Order: sequence, then structure tokens, then C-alpha cells
Amino acid sequence: DYLKNPKLFGPEGIPIDIVISPEQSVMESIRNLIELPGVLHVSDFADGLVRLFSVKVVAGGFLTGKKIKTLKGRLTEGRIRVVAIFRDGIALPTNGEAMIVADDEVFFFAPRLEVRRLLKDMGCLEKPLKRIIIAGGGHIAKRLAQALEKDHYVKIIERDPKRVKKIANDLGSTIVLQGDCGDETLLLEESIDKTDLFCAITDNDGENIISASLAKAHGARKAICVLNHLYYNKLLPGTGIDLAVLPNVETLGSILKHVRRCDVAQISLLRNGTAEAIEAVAHKGNGENSVVGRKVDTVKLPEGIVLGALIRNNDAISIHHDTVFEEGDHVVMFTLDKSLVPSIEEKFRSLAKAVP
Repeated sequence: DYLKNPKLFGPEGIPIDIVISPEQSVMESIRNLIELPGVLHVSDFADGLVRLFSVKVVAGGFLTGKKIKTLKGRLTEGRIRVVAIFRDGIALPTNGEAMIVADDEVFFFAPRLEVRRLLKDMGCLEKPLKRIIIAGGGHIAKRLAQALEKDHYVKIIERDPKRVKKIANDLGSTIVLQGDCGDETLLLEESIDKTDLFCAITDNDGENIISASLAKAHGARKAICVLNHLYYNKLLPGTGIDLAVLPNVETLGSILKHVRRCDVAQISLLRNGTAEAIEAVAHKGNGENSVVGRKVDTVKLPEGIVLGALIRNNDAISIHHDTVFEEGDHVVMFTLDKSLVPSIEEKFRSLAKAVP
């Protein structure tokens, strides 16, 4: 609610420079997964012009059995790029010779308007998630319901009767039920077997895991749970739960973009925080280390940093070996090795963040 009043913080209000809302970050992460059913991860860059997303490759899709170098014609002339491939949890090189097989998790950068088309081509876009049950009535649940209720059929299950009354008054068409989200009888009464998505976002990780796995066992098509403790992620195999959202990881990216020693517009952490995507801004005031005025193939970024997207004048443009970087370009990069981040900082440092 504080975010609704921008004048509350700043020179004329509370002297806080940067305001971060973990609840908003988590809500947007879940909403993106609902918007693109079938993806395993979605992050927005360049104010939503470009998306980083990952999918599990299905047998029979156009990616299966293909080398990356053979896909250029299907990937819109350099505007859609493969930046990472994971096979059985292990990262593979993403050069042109890399072969994609069924069950690989592949990360793409693509213009926002191309994502849905690409998912359809790959056979990864699932049926819309319209009937949704949210377990828990906290701030994230309320924000998610507000974001979804216009176009989805949403129910919330909340244990606290006072909270039930409060959020019921704040919401429109969302049905708010008072009860235990782990109550098997209640789930059956609310037609869990006809539910497209069960989303467990209480403040108790154990309750989230139990209720989401129970929902899946009784026929919910998909289940997402929020986990505040990263190590609980190891408990999910065998539960039927499709995806976990980690608030600590979602929020950390918002913090890192303010402490990196270069001009950063956005950071997203992936694979439980082990990988990083960075949107940096090019400046020629960075001296000989600057990328401005140089061709892509002359910028010596270490192996392990992959160029994902280039945004110029609010448009995602193709990246080729002879593309020349310009002042103010937003360059989105992907790395699995955080020790390589200083190399990015060196190339994209602005005068304002220069280190004496």
C-alpha cells in the first residue's frame, strides 16, 4: 500500500532513496508464469520489451535433435537467442554445435511479442490457466488476486476469519473462503479436480508443500508453491508440484542492480540464484573499456558470458558479429558464473559509478 503514494518517500517525505517491495516482485513472478503456461521461468527486461524464459523441450518440437546453428532461420534473425541449455541439471556449452534433445531446459531471450509464437512452435504453450485457487490470504495473495480476477476465476482460502473479511472487502469477483488449505474435504468441495492452478503462498513453507502436493494428488492441473527457505526446494521431487517461487531470489535481483559497479537497469537471478541475467547500459565515458563504437566480435567478454538481447531506442534489434554498440544501448547478458560479473562491470561502468 505504501507504493501507491510515491511522495511518501524522497526529499519531501521519508528520506529513503530506494524502495523495494518483495511482495510485488513475487506476485509479478507468479503472474508471468500464469500468463505463459508451460514456461519454467520468466523475467522481463527493458521495461518488458524483452523476455528471458525457459522451457522443457518436448519430443517432436522443432528444437528436438537440432543444433543451435541450424535454428537461425526460425529464431527471427538474431532477435531470439538461446543463452543456456541444461541437461539433467548440468549446464552445456551454448555454441552453434550444441545439440538440443528432449527434456533439456533451454533459456531464450526474445522480444515480448515473439514469445507466445515461439512457445507454440516448440509445442510448449499449454492451455490457459483460468480456474485458480490461491492458498493463503496475505499481501502476495491479495495482489495476485487483484491482478487476475478480471480475466480468471479466482478463489482464496485463508484460515484467519478477520483476514478473510478484510481481503473480501478489498477484492471484486474473487471468492474468499475461510478454512484450512490443507483440508482435503474443503479442496474436494471446491472442485480441486477441475482447477487449472493451485497456488500455495502462505507464510509457512511446510503448509505450502503439503497443500500443493495434496491439490495435485486430487487432480489440480498445475501447482505452484512459494518457498522462503531455498533448501526446501530439494523436497519437491515426487510431490507433483510443478514450480517453486523463491522470494529471496526474486528480491535479491532488485537489490543487486543498485550495488553493481556499472550502469544496471535490471538483474534477474535464475536456477536458485546460481545464474544471473544483467541488463547493462553502454557508455562511451568508460574510456578504453567501453563497448561503444565497437563491433560485437571485438568486445572480449570472457567465455561464459552470453549476449542475449540488444535494445536501442526502445526496440530490440538483431545481434550479429558486426553489430556496433552505441551510446545508451541496453545490453542484456547471461552468465552461469558469478565470478565473471566484474568483467561486465568493467565494460559497462558509467562515470557516475567509476571507482577512484
